[in-house]
Amino acid sequence: MNLRLGIFLLAITPTAISSVIMVDLIKGHKELIISQVVLYNMLSPLTYSILLQVFFNTTGLTIPTKLIFFKLTTMIFIPFLLSLIARKFIKLKTKLLNISEIASPIAFIFVIGVAVSSASLNLKEIGIMNLLMITLFVFTLAVILFLIGFNLSKKIKIKKSLGMAFSYRNGTLTTWVALTNFAPPVVIPMIIYIVIHHAINGFLIHKYGDH
Repeated sequence: MNLRLGIFLLAITPTAISSVIMVDLIKGHKELIISQVVLYNMLSPLTYSILLQVFFNTTGLTIPTKLIFFKLTTMIFIPFLLSLIARKFIKLKTKLLNISEIASPIAFIFVIGVAVSSASLNLKEIGIMNLLMITLFVFTLAVILFLIGFNLSKKIKIKKSLGMAFSYRNGTLTTWVALTNFAPPVVIPMIIYIVIHHAINGFLIHKYGDH
C-alpha cells in the first residue's frame, strides 16, 4: 500500500520549477512552461488534498488532508507572495536571486539525502524483483507522460515545453510531502523517478541542446 501511495503521489505531482531551465536548454517555449509551472504548483494544495482523500479514504491509511493542504499552501504561497513584494525592490530582488541560486540546490540535496536515508532500511524488505518492477513502471510512466505532452502540438517548441510540463515532476515537493506525512517507503518511487528523469533530461539535452 505504501508503494502504491508513492506512485500515486508521483502521478499527481506538479511540474518541477527547474523544468523552466530544462526547456531553455532544449530550446522550447519558455513562456509556456513558466505558465504551466505556476498554474500546476498553485493548484497542488487542492489536488493533493482532494485526490488523496478520494482515492485513499477507504484503504485504511490515515490521510492528513487538512495538514497537507496547510503545509503546501504555506510552502508555495508564502515564497510566491515574497517574490511579488521583492519585484518592487530591485536590490532586494537581486539579493534574493543570488541566495536562491545557492539555497535551492542545497535544499534539493538535503531533502533527497533525508529521503534516501529514511527509505534505505526498507529497500531490503521490498526485494530486488519488486524494486525492478517499480523502476520499470516509473520509467514507463515518465516516458508516456512526456510523449502525451509532446504530441499535443505540431509546433516543435511547444511540443518540447508540453512534454516537460507533463513529465518533469517537482521531486523536492513530493519527497517533502511523503516524508512529513507518510511512512518512509512511500518516498521510494519518487527517488527512483528523480534518477530516471535526470537520465531522460540528459538525453533531451543531447538531442535538442547546443553541441
